[in-house]
Amino acid sequence: MTSSTRLLTVAAGILAIALGGCGDKPRAQSGAAPDWVRTGQPPEGGATTAGQIAPTGPATVTAKEPPAWVRTPPQQAGMLFGVAGSPRGQGARESAEQKARKEVAAQIEISLKAETRTHEVVTETSYGGKRTESLVAEYQQTIETKVAQEELPGVTVREAVDTPQDTWILVAFDRSAWAAQLRTRIADVDQKMVAVREDVKRESADGRGGVGALARASKRLFPLAAERTSLVRRLRLADATGELPKPGVDIDRFKSDLAKHLDAVTIALTSPGTVGGDNEALLIARITGALNRIGLSVVAPGEKAQLTTGLVARFQEIPVEAERKRVNLALAATFTGATGRPAGTIEVKGAGLASPSVARDKAIDDAAQKLVEQLDQQFIDILARF
Repeated sequence: MTSSTRLLTVAAGILAIALGGCGDKPRAQSGAAPDWVRTGQPPEGGATTAGQIAPTGPATVTAKEPPAWVRTPPQQAGMLFGVAGSPRGQGARESAEQKARKEVAAQIEISLKAETRTHEVVTETSYGGKRTESLVAEYQQTIETKVAQEELPGVTVREAVDTPQDTWILVAFDRSAWAAQLRTRIADVDQKMVAVREDVKRESADGRGGVGALARASKRLFPLAAERTSLVRRLRLADATGELPKPGVDIDRFKSDLAKHLDAVTIALTSPGTVGGDNEALLIARITGALNRIGLSVVAPGEKAQLTTGLVARFQEIPVEAERKRVNLALAATFTGATGRPAGTIEVKGAGLASPSVARDKAIDDAAQKLVEQLDQQFIDILARF
């Protein structure tokens, strides 16, 4: 019991004594302390201790046994119900309400997972297609987690019951209120996606289109598309018979355009004497092979390309024993667009531990593979700087 509660309780007692001393019997309604003073629970909707939600809905009633809805939750069209209980004590109602809300959210997540499994998975084969779908999937996972953690609107307490051992809460979730909120949010996302599409059109009209414009747009458009997908999936549950809003941007067409431009990107590898001799030829050959394996094209020396890569390599040789040595390779690749605009740098380290004649080759192989892996992951970011 808090200090303020004790003071109010004492004040109520003093008032009762004073009235008794005057020869009048106090009436139960006026002389007794309010329920929230006696129980230590604030009025409905009032303040609570830190970290707890304020109790909402109807007042708690007392019963000897748990209500029937604990064993059999209600069924009603357009509604979801959650039931939870907590041991009697301070904060029991708030705790039970939080659990009941989580139960409703869990029911929705189970339905969403089942709905996701019904969608066909499309497998891309080209580099641009795989890179695009991989980026979309990364955004979708991040956004889906974010949306799933949002509090559901329209969850209300229907009943609250105290038994000798527990406090039980029944919450109801109105799907129609949720559907209305989802439609509003989808409309807002659609407006933002249309704005991105218009920016791409303006860049193209200004002569700044192509793969750079699409790469920049993808970093804005794909998170919005992921959010829209998550919201539409939930709208299917909230309003199963309603018509889904049509998107303002054809995201599949945009992905297809981006994939085609990614596939058409050509890369030039240069190393103006910074690697040296046979090492330079071997390094360029290894990087070229690794790029070709993932579907990227490398032009012949001297040909123009959309992306030029300048290589700088530094070797360090460490004798280990008579028959073996360790070679460390620090490799830096600086990227520039066709106009000469810088687009970023990737630095990797390779190592080879083998016989003197093989260790350097192993270090080059290691560094080349790591460089291509990093370029693959950062490809769209690099192109977006064009």
